[in-house]
Amino acid sequence: MLTYRSITREDSKALNRLISDVFEKDIAVHFTKEGRRTFLSYIAPDLIESRMNNGHWGLIAENDDDMIGTIFVKGAGHIDLFFIRNGNQRKGIGRSLLEITIKRCLEFYPDTGKITVNASPNAVEGYESLGFSSTGTQRELYGIRFTPMELFIR
Repeated sequence: MLTYRSITREDSKALNRLISDVFEKDIAVHFTKEGRRTFLSYIAPDLIESRMNNGHWGLIAENDDDMIGTIFVKGAGHIDLFFIRNGNQRKGIGRSLLEITIKRCLEFYPDTGKITVNASPNAVEGYESLGFSSTGTQRELYGIRFTPMELFIR
């Protein structure tokens, strides 16, 4: 049975495994060696826990206690990490995570007018299908390639 819940500090190791699995299969090829190192260090379990103490929050999608997706948000609406396990993509799980995230953003940050994300090259089309629009051209920072995008909410 598919369920959604808030991320807890105890989830940091499982989140690291989920994110690194998807990253290695689908995203790493778009990054330089420096970018791969930067990203993998960014998702270290202790850093995930630390960010949760500093304004980050998020959700997990589980299917019978198996973690299959996550969305991690900074503050009032910047998506920091959004990953769906391979084999579970294009089944509405990401859309559901985003819808719950939007509701929470509006509940806890009522003045929030948009959600932003820095989309990896292979995720731009997926974000567009969720209603996001590009706000600039593709960039590279520390070897990580991304396109800034936003979704207006109300």
